[in-house]
Order: sequence, then C-alpha cells, then structure tokens
Amino acid sequence: MNRIRIHVLPTSRGRLTPVPRPQEPLACAFTPRPCSQPRLEGQEFCIKHILEDRNAPFKQCSYVSTKNGKRCPNAAPKPEKKDGTSFCAEHARRNALALQAQVKKSNPGPTRTAGVTASRTLSPHAGVYTAEEVALIMREKLIRLQSLYIDQFKRLQHLLKEKKRRFLHSRKGEHEAIGSSLLTGPEGLMAKERENLKRLKCLRRYRQRYGVEALLHRQLRERRVLATDGAAQQDTNQTLFKPCQGSEEVPCNKPVPVSLSEEPCCPLHLRLPPQMYVPEQVLAVPQELGAAPTD
Repeated sequence: MNRIRIHVLPTSRGRLTPVPRPQEPLACAFTPRPCSQPRLEGQEFCIKHILEDRNAPFKQCSYVSTKNGKRCPNAAPKPEKKDGTSFCAEHARRNALALQAQVKKSNPGPTRTAGVTASRTLSPHAGVYTAEEVALIMREKLIRLQSLYIDQFKRLQHLLKEKKRRFLHSRKGEHEAIGSSLLTGPEGLMAKERENLKRLKCLRRYRQRYGVEALLHRQLRERRVLATDGAAQQDTNQTLFKPCQGSEEVPCNKPVPVSLSEEPCCPLHLRLPPQMYVPEQVLAVPQELGAAPTD
C-alpha cells in the first residue's frame, strides 16, 4: 500500500508579532572631545557643533551684545537671503517676546494674531540656555534673595523694638495704676504666689556664683569678648555688623549690629536726639526796688 505523507506548515496563529525597536539617535560626530548630544536630522553634528560642518544650513547667530560687543556663538538657521539676519533659538524667543510686548503696549486690545505670529517665528530648539546665561540668571536671583533677607532682618528688628516699647509702656502703666508693692512686695500676694516667689529667689541665689568661681567666670567672659572682638568684621561678605563710627577725638572700631539707622553706634558713642523742650529763660526780678538816688 502506498502511504501518503502530509506535511503541516507552521502557522503564525497565536504568536506575537515582534515589535521593531526604535533606532537610537546617533551621537554627535564632534572629534576634539566626545559629545553625547543627538545629531540633527540629516546632519552629522548636534545643534551645538553644527557650525563645524560648513555645508550645513546653519550660520552663526546675528545677535551682538550691547554690553561687551561680542557676537552670540550659537548656531542659527541660514536665511533665504545671503545678507539676511538670523538668530539662534534663545534670541529668536527673546525677539518674539519683545515684539509681543511691544504690540500689547501699543494696542491694549486682543493680540491673538500677534501672539500666533510670534510663536511661529520661534525655533524648535527654544528654551536652551548657555552656561553664561545660566550663571547670569542665578547671580541676579542670589542678589535679589540677599536684598530680601536684609529687608526681612530690618523688619524683624523694627518689630522687636516696637514690642519692647509696648511692653515697657504697659508695664509702666501697670506700676502707676496698681503700684509696685502689689507686684513685687509680699503684701498683695496670695500664699501660693508668695511661696513661688520665695522659691524663685532661692533658685536665683543658688545659681549665682561667688568667690573664686565668680572671678574665674568673669575672666573667662572677658577673654571670650577679646577673642571674638572684630571677628565679624573680618568677613567681607557679611551685612549684619558694621564698625562703630566713634568720635573725632576717640576712634572706635567695635562691631555694632545693623539697625534701622544708617550710622549705627555702640552705647558709648550713641548720639542722643536733640532736646524737644527748651525751658524759657526767665529774668530775675528783684523783690524790692530801691529808690533812685536824688541830688
């Protein structure tokens, strides 16, 4: 008997179709040093080194700085005209924003058409900053932050002085209204308050130093003052202390915290405000007027 062989061909039913992997973009072909930036489409260099290829449709940015007169080193698309101007992504974005602001200033109405036109002029590489621009932006932010800290410090000093003034004023009013004997003396206190006052006085005497210990503690404090005197002025970047102006006869360089006054002084050279009330000079009148001598 003849046998019939049947060959079953493999089918792709039930199998997953392999997904092609996306091709990774090639790195920049800059030879002096390795560059990991992706190449531009149809080019061998990235946007940073595209000017190395003289046949590429890019040229140097036409922006010239008004501060130092240097030209922007970034790449910009070549214009259609040979002598036309072309800007890089960052300066194209700045020009578009300036144009949009100028249009808004001249015409306060809706400027949707101007905004669309300005957005179309932006390069696809907008938002890229150079190292110099990043350093300049960070420097401006740090200067602004330092000025804000100084203003806040002055405000806190003013609030502290104002609270101290209010406290002293209210305390003086309480002393005048109630009397100092009720606040400090044992006559107007209750038994529990009198006991707490006694314990507070005992604790204060217990923590107070006497004899040799008090002398050594005072000498240690004086040495610390001498060691730290002038240390704050050695830091040229600090803005919390200033040297005392002193007087013409006796100069003084003691560090004084910066207050609301422009010329801070130490307690020894503090200038008192002028006297607001000046008493009038009264001429002395003799009690008895003698008779004029007659010839």
